[in-house]
Amino acid sequence: MSNFASAYHLIIAGGIQVTVRKPRPGEADEPFDSVGKRVQSANYGDDPVDIVSSDIYCAVAVGLGSLGVIYSVTLDCRKIFNISERRLPIKLELPDPHSHEDFVLPDKIKELYNTHGKFFSVFINMFPRKHCCSSRRYVKAVYMEGDEVEQDGCCQSDVCLSCQCCCCSGCRGQSGCQFLQTDCSASCLQSCGYCCPTCLPGIADCGLDIFSRKQPYIQKWYNVLRFTDGNIHIRTAEYCLPRDMLELALDETFKLLNYYADTHNMYTLLPTYVRFVDADDLYLSPANRHRPDGSTCDEYCYVEVPFLPGSYAMNEFHRALEDLLFEKCQARPHWSKNNFLNYNRVVELYPKLDEWKRVFLLFNRATTFDNHFTRYCGFDYFHREAAGQQSQIVTSQPVQGVKGAIQHPYAVGNDE
Repeated sequence: MSNFASAYHLIIAGGIQVTVRKPRPGEADEPFDSVGKRVQSANYGDDPVDIVSSDIYCAVAVGLGSLGVIYSVTLDCRKIFNISERRLPIKLELPDPHSHEDFVLPDKIKELYNTHGKFFSVFINMFPRKHCCSSRRYVKAVYMEGDEVEQDGCCQSDVCLSCQCCCCSGCRGQSGCQFLQTDCSASCLQSCGYCCPTCLPGIADCGLDIFSRKQPYIQKWYNVLRFTDGNIHIRTAEYCLPRDMLELALDETFKLLNYYADTHNMYTLLPTYVRFVDADDLYLSPANRHRPDGSTCDEYCYVEVPFLPGSYAMNEFHRALEDLLFEKCQARPHWSKNNFLNYNRVVELYPKLDEWKRVFLLFNRATTFDNHFTRYCGFDYFHREAAGQQSQIVTSQPVQGVKGAIQHPYAVGNDE
C-alpha cells in the first residue's frame, strides 16, 4: 500500500494535525529544522500543518503506529488493467543430505523471476519426497506468474470448479472455494496429521494443490495474484532478504523445518511462500535498499513460513528461524507478522534508523504513542537518550510457549 500512497494525514502528539507528502515536480524539500519549528509551534485545533518533505514522508510511510494516528491516506490513481495469471506445479530437487551440495533453484525458475512475468511468486511444500528410482529427494511447489493483458476473461465466476474450454477462462478453481479454506477444514487436516504422521506429505499437498491450475485466469490488477477467498486464521512470520540470497535462505529454512518435523513428529501443513519486490527508500521498510553491511540492493524477496493456530512450539520455531536468517542473510522480519525484534537487532538491520528517529522524537513528543512494541524495539530509549537519562535497553523479547523446543545448531540464540 505504501507504494501507492502519495500523502498522509496524521494526528500526532498533542492532537496536532499534519499532512505529509513528497515534493511535486518543481517543489523543494522543506528542511527538517523548519518542519520542526512549525510542528512545535502548532496547537490543538489549528489547521493541519502541511509538510512537503521526502525525509518526513520516508519515515511516516512505515511509521509502525509510533508516529501518530493516520487519519487518512491519499492514493495515486492508477489505470486499471487485466492480468493473465498462470499457476503451474513443479518439482524442486534437493541436495544429497550426505554431501556438501547447496540447494539450487532450477534455471527455469530463476529465468521466470528475473525476466518473465510482471508479477511472480512461489509456494513450496517443504516436506521432502524420494524419487521412485533413486535416493535423491525433491519437494513440490507451485509457481505463479502474471502479465498485463488487454483481453478480459469470460464466464468467470466464484464457484469452486475449474471447468474451462477453448473459449472460457473458467474460475479460480479450488482457491475460490471458501468451504476448503476455513478454520474447521484446517482443524480436520491438523487432526489427520496428529493421528497419521506418515500422511503428512499428502496432507500438506492439500494446501498446495488448491493453488495449481492448468489454464491461465484473467483478473483485475488490484487483486494481484490473490490466493484465497477463505477466512482461515494462521500464525505467520515473513523475512525480507536480497534476491541473490534466496537459495541460501530456502536451504536453511528447509533444514530447520525438517528438524522440527523429525524432532516433534509435527509439521506445518501450510506451504512456504516466496514473493519478489523492488527496493524502496522508506527508512524502516524491510525492503529498504540500504543494507546493514553498507551496500545497496535493488531487488528483494520475502520468505513466509505460516503455521496453523495451535501448532506445537511455533513461536519458538519462528524465533529460531529469525535468528538463523539474520545470521546467514541479515534478513529483516516483517514488522506486522510474528517477530522477535529488539533494539540491538533493529539498529543492525536498519542503517537509516537515525533519520527515522528524528521524526519519531518530533511527532511522538511526551511519549504519547509508546507501548510494549516500541519498548521491545528500543524506541522508548530514544526519549530518555534525548533527555540525557540512562535506562536499560531490552535485548530480547520473551517467548510464551515451550522453552528449548528447538534445540538445534541452526537455532541460533533461541534460549535468550
